[in-house]
Amino acid sequence: FLKLKYLNGFNNKKIMMKQVILLFVSSLLIISLLPNVYAENENTVCTVYFTRIGCPVCSKTDPIVLGEWPGKYKNLVIIEYVFNDWTEENGLLLGEYNLEYGTGGGVPLLIFNQTNFRAGIYYPQYGGLDRWKSEMENTIENLKNNSCLLLDGLKSFKELDLNELPKKPKIWANGRLLVRLKKGDVSNEFLKEILFTQNLEEVLKNSNYNIVEIEAEPAPISYGQIDFKKAFKIDDSWILKCNEDIVGFSYQENGTSQENNEGTPSLSLVYYLLIPITLIVIISLFILVKRKVKIKWS
Repeated sequence: FLKLKYLNGFNNKKIMMKQVILLFVSSLLIISLLPNVYAENENTVCTVYFTRIGCPVCSKTDPIVLGEWPGKYKNLVIIEYVFNDWTEENGLLLGEYNLEYGTGGGVPLLIFNQTNFRAGIYYPQYGGLDRWKSEMENTIENLKNNSCLLLDGLKSFKELDLNELPKKPKIWANGRLLVRLKKGDVSNEFLKEILFTQNLEEVLKNSNYNIVEIEAEPAPISYGQIDFKKAFKIDDSWILKCNEDIVGFSYQENGTSQENNEGTPSLSLVYYLLIPITLIVIISLFILVKRKVKIKWS
């Protein structure tokens, strides 16, 4: 424990300052070693992608946009709106985008912003799929960050509430996929966290949500599918699909997980409490130095 003793004066101020600096550096090191649990990356490139099951051209772009890019570009977020029939919710949403921004009513449609979007691919004589892919990848690589274009305007990924996205979205990022089943009470911060955290297993196990491992059904794309190793249902409102080898969850087709996380604080909460606590300790030590307080360990 610490014993604090007021002195009229002391000659160990330099030693004291070294101790404070050492504590400060150690605190920064601890924070840097914690898992990257916060998803709101200032360098996120966000895009909206419309596609249709049974579309021949989409069958060429879907494996690239949804199968290749989420693993290749770690800062890329793709909000996918897929539909079978043009009268479905997501198909009608495409029409609303066209009315608002003049994007056209065809698929596939990849939207970066009001002026940078591409419907379909070039004809073979103009480079076809290869040219389309090259141009889109150049766009992604040259954008330091890019806001998500919604019907009410641009929103950065930091400002975006995944729970409030219209219709039936799927969110692809970092090799993972979030599928919304219905609007629920899962926090926006937690959803972003599980998309980008480096320690997904720990975040899932330390959450306060009802998380059940379910069958990892493939994600359908036009004339194909994208496979995942694992899938988890979160409070009956979201499904997370990933390729990490996460263990420790009881496999239940229906029902609830046997793990009881009630009362366990989430990793993100611990992470954000540690920062202000560390700062308080550092500030307190500087005040003690200023008041000429000597610290003795015993």
